[in-house]
Amino acid sequence: MKHLYSTFVALLLILLTSTAGFSQRNNAKQKDVITRTIIGCTLGETTLEQLKEKIKEQGGQIHKIEDGEEGPRVQVLYANGVKFFGKIQDIVILKTVDGVFYAVAFVITEKDEADRLKRSLPDKYEGWENTPANRPLQSYEGGYSDSRSSVILSYYNDSEYSEKFKYAILLYLDKKLSKKSSEIENSDL
Repeated sequence: MKHLYSTFVALLLILLTSTAGFSQRNNAKQKDVITRTIIGCTLGETTLEQLKEKIKEQGGQIHKIEDGEEGPRVQVLYANGVKFFGKIQDIVILKTVDGVFYAVAFVITEKDEADRLKRSLPDKYEGWENTPANRPLQSYEGGYSDSRSSVILSYYNDSEYSEKFKYAILLYLDKKLSKKSSEIENSDL
C-alpha cells in the first residue's frame, strides 16, 4: 500500500509541474470559470482542519497525512469514499501549503468514467486544450486554466508500449498556492 501511495504522490508531482504550459496560455483577460469548490472545500481558502472535517462529514476516510516532497509546510492527505462527479471516489489525494488547500487529484480507475470526463470537460470549459502526451505511460492530457485555477485530465497506460488504460487523474489546483509550493521546494535545494 505504501508503494501505491508513493506512486500517486510522484504522479501528482509530475502533474503539478506540467501545469505551467496551461497557465501561460490564453493571456487575454478572462473570467474565473474553473470550479474552485470541490467536495465542499474551496481551493485557496479551506484550511487543513476544515478539509479533514469535510471529508469525514461526507463519509469519506483519511488514510494517511504526510509531509509533501516539498517539506513539512506542504501536507498530503490520502482519502477515499468522497463523492465527486456523481460517484464515490476510491482514491483522492489532497494537498495543502501552510495549512491551506491548494490541490486535489482524483485517481479514476474506470475507463468509462474517465471517458465521460474527457467528453464533458471540454464542454464545461470553453478553451479546453488537448496537449501532446509527453511521458512514456501517458496517452492523453488536456486542460484549462483561468486566472486563478487549473484543471487537468491525464490518462495513463499499463506500460510504455501498451495502449491498455490503467487509470486517469483529474487534477484541480490553485495556481498561486501551487507556485508557492514550488518555491518552497526549490528554496530547499
